[in-house]
Amino acid sequence: MPNIIPYLFTKDLRKLSILLFVWFILIAIKVFLYVGAVLFSNNLDYQNYFPMYYRLILFLEGLLMIVIIPLAIQDEPLVSTTSFWFTRPLSRRDVLVTKAGLLGLILILIPLIAEIIILKINYVSFHLILLAVPEILIERLAFILPFILLAAITPRFSRYALAGTILFAAWIDR
Repeated sequence: MPNIIPYLFTKDLRKLSILLFVWFILIAIKVFLYVGAVLFSNNLDYQNYFPMYYRLILFLEGLLMIVIIPLAIQDEPLVSTTSFWFTRPLSRRDVLVTKAGLLGLILILIPLIAEIIILKINYVSFHLILLAVPEILIERLAFILPFILLAAITPRFSRYALAGTILFAAWIDR
């Protein structure tokens, strides 16, 4: 059987292309906001509005992650009799490698590179950047993993959204 991982990866990239385009735009805006913060450090108006814009970008980035994760994971569920590949079985390893690679590249590696660029723009030394990388990765994974687990145990996006809303309400109410 030929290696199907590149096919699944490109299929997922094509399917999520619009969301991924918006994702890259948000990452680029975040980097440019920091470039502006360094360039316009004497501009009081920019410094007043920077936190508001940055929080908006972070909110939109988080919201987009919450949407991208189930759309990528629930496309080929590992269990179900309605799977398109039920008659042409895909190995669980291939599906897992494809989804983990896609989410790792898009939601972890690219924002990590953006954070490193932001740190470099702010004149952080290479040694301190190396010390910050594990913290950035852990922070990213801590945010993403609950949504990955929720997407893996729910069969459709509607159930994912409902379960996520219930869990969020329960978490807020504590």
